[in-house]
Amino acid sequence: MYLKQLYRHNKLWCGMLIFFIVAQLVINYRKSFVVTPWYHYGMFSTPALQPDSLQVFQVEVNGKILQPLDFTPQQWDNVILPLNYFYNTTTDTLWKKICRSVFRISNPNPLAPNYSIQLTTSEFYSWYQTQLQQMLPNKIASIHVFSATAINKSSTLTITKKQLLH
Repeated sequence: MYLKQLYRHNKLWCGMLIFFIVAQLVINYRKSFVVTPWYHYGMFSTPALQPDSLQVFQVEVNGKILQPLDFTPQQWDNVILPLNYFYNTTTDTLWKKICRSVFRISNPNPLAPNYSIQLTTSEFYSWYQTQLQQMLPNKIASIHVFSATAINKSSTLTITKKQLLH
């Protein structure tokens, strides 16, 4: 057996291997967090399902809708991700879910002001316009942000329910 041979050859390496095996088994049994080089193999056990619909944002600056191909991927992230973060944190459902799972507390409301965004919509739009102005060459006269639902049916992407966010 390999472990017997390793034990005879080098006791330190045998001990380290046994420690690694035991640590891997404990993490898999507890379904705990993942720490390299120990991995929880259950996280790869189910296929990633494609959602039927997604919420997407469209940004209209001076009457023209911004297109992803006009920006680098990093710039496009700076256009869309602040909107995603702001509008998802206003619902607080993500915060409550993360707080319950990570901190294992049942009532996260007293901690919420410490970890959630405390901006009004007008303050956010003011900040957002400043950020966009740094990326765009022309002066921004007006910004409109639309929330749309993208529906995926038979490999065809359809955008419906377009509404202006205030």
